Amino acid sequence: MAIFKKGVKSKLGWFLIAIFPALLIIAGYIWGEKYFGSKDQFQVWINSAGFAAPFAFFIIQVVQVVVTPVNHYIIGVLGGTMFGLWPGFFLNWSGRTIGSIIAFFIGRKAGRPLVKKFISNEAIGKYDKYASRGGWILFLIYFLPLFPDDEITYFAGISKMPIRIFIPAMLFGHIGGSIGLAYTGAGIKVRDPLFYVIIIITLVCGLVLTILMRRLNKKKKI
Repeated sequence: MAIFKKGVKSKLGWFLIAIFPALLIIAGYIWGEKYFGSKDQFQVWINSAGFAAPFAFFIIQVVQVVVTPVNHYIIGVLGGTMFGLWPGFFLNWSGRTIGSIIAFFIGRKAGRPLVKKFISNEAIGKYDKYASRGGWILFLIYFLPLFPDDEITYFAGISKMPIRIFIPAMLFGHIGGSIGLAYTGAGIKVRDPLFYVIIIITLVCGLVLTILMRRLNKKKKI
């Protein structure tokens, strides 16, 4: 079929995939701040749930992964502010993992058929091959709280990344971002040994991610 051939449609498909995360990030800054203006507004809304506040926070964490424009940094920090370091970490981690699983399967069921209409089978095959090698890269992206990892989850779903690679990379990867944001919300203490542990681990993981990305880019050029 013509729609699977290389050409204008293939380039358009890759262009849409490339700008999709950027558009979601922009939407997050525009509408996320408009409708979910600040950490204080979230806190008031969650506290209104009374004894069910932890559950309300958990639901928000799940939804903010699936509906990516919601600012996940505000939510993650709020977990530590409201519930303390370790409860906040657990609520951050559990909500983000459940939301990531939902987003992954949405991408797999709804996104891939759409991508196939624009991109050739050969190009999709190459994309899948690179994605299947990216287990450690995905883990580090989740682990470091600096990336649009919610959007990355949809990309993982669109690719043919095996579920056996995605699940552990996501489960363990979310530990870093969840504890980092909860720690920020609970109050950073420079004299706390945990502060230096987080800093060192973050720097090492950032270096490893850079090396892995460079190696993957070299393989793509070969």
